[in-house]
Amino acid sequence: MNIDKNTAALLVMDYQNDIVHEKGAFAGWGIPAHVKQQNAVENTKQLLDAARKAGIRVVYVTVEYSPGYPELANAKTPMAAGLKGGALIKGSWGAQIHDELKPLPTERIVTKSRISPFTNPALHDALKGTQTLILAGVATNFVVEATTRAAADQDYAVIIVEDCCASMNQQMHEFTLKNILPNLATISSSKEVISALE
Repeated sequence: MNIDKNTAALLVMDYQNDIVHEKGAFAGWGIPAHVKQQNAVENTKQLLDAARKAGIRVVYVTVEYSPGYPELANAKTPMAAGLKGGALIKGSWGAQIHDELKPLPTERIVTKSRISPFTNPALHDALKGTQTLILAGVATNFVVEATTRAAADQDYAVIIVEDCCASMNQQMHEFTLKNILPNLATISSSKEVISALE
């Protein structure tokens, strides 16, 4: 695998306490359990270290809302309705990035209120000059898939780091990785990507 360090960016997506922490609001969805099964936090931490050492641009993506969820006033999806329970509120512990994966002061954070970060024009600015996106995120079949679809349509090369992603369970994780995303991206492992960055 060849990665041009000058034109690549690592996106670390939705690694927030409410989503991935065992005490988070969505623990009942099974996500923290699958994150643990995948060893996804530790794998992503190692990937982050390698990207920083290699000088790769790192961009964080988070999802958060104001109290009362005004950002979802026009949303029509069942998922949006399910979010309105006090989770992912700006400034709360639940909306914070997991302690093991905190961004450096120089690293950009792009927030969103929908599944795909490309719904925020700030992502385009954060990715100026980028040609290849390396994706780590939760959930595989939501933010990772949505980002891959949008990025592929905008002619980015996409590398999905499989063991830096997780979903509600292994079946959901594997379905999108085996049936959908190989048509749009390269599926890789943290070991392979880290090796390519060294």
